[in-house]
Amino acid sequence: MVDYAEIVSNIKTCKDWLDVFNRPDVDAVDLGYYLSEYDYDETPYDYLGNIEVDSIDYSNAEFLGNSSVLPSEHNRVSKYNYFKGYDKRAPTKEAEKIIKDRLGFTWYHSTFNIQPPNNVTRLHFDIITSFLDSQDNLADIPFDIKRLQPVGDKPIRRVFVALSDWQDGWIFQIGKDQWSGWKKGDVINFNWRHAPHSTANASWATRSLLKITGYSPTIDDVLSRGISI
Repeated sequence: MVDYAEIVSNIKTCKDWLDVFNRPDVDAVDLGYYLSEYDYDETPYDYLGNIEVDSIDYSNAEFLGNSSVLPSEHNRVSKYNYFKGYDKRAPTKEAEKIIKDRLGFTWYHSTFNIQPPNNVTRLHFDIITSFLDSQDNLADIPFDIKRLQPVGDKPIRRVFVALSDWQDGWIFQIGKDQWSGWKKGDVINFNWRHAPHSTANASWATRSLLKITGYSPTIDDVLSRGISI
């Protein structure tokens, strides 16, 4: 029996946090629920507005793989064969320009989130491993277990940009809520901390999003002032 209270008490740095999910004796979903104080009545995402994305073409973007599985996820994933989630592709120059110039991100990690039909991203909690891995000296950075990010830092934002209009069969569930009906260019700020969520493509068409995680004074300002981006 895993003692999650003891595990959490020993998480002092960002490296400690990442190391926990490389343990096969830990169940990432169980740990997520142990830590979660998610309010199912809170707003799962903030609609930030609509931006121009016609310049983005991900068709030739570098393929980075589909459904990476950490040791702490492997037992559940293999039991239910959740190995087809979504294709990750590296951002193009056009996407990077929008991320920096239009969305105001200064330090970030980004990928195209391309989900073909018959792919399911299993229920999980975000642990921002990719973003943290992009930083140096993780063993020296204190970790805030409540905010799930480095201590004292400004909020880490996770933003999704729709690259095409929503279609029937595209499922994006956060807690008991759904993000659906989006238009090409719609931007949301996903309130990711401690939020159980999953996606699926039960349609006949590939679903495409741009995902950005990091620091954005622009997004901070939009959220604080309640204005559109």
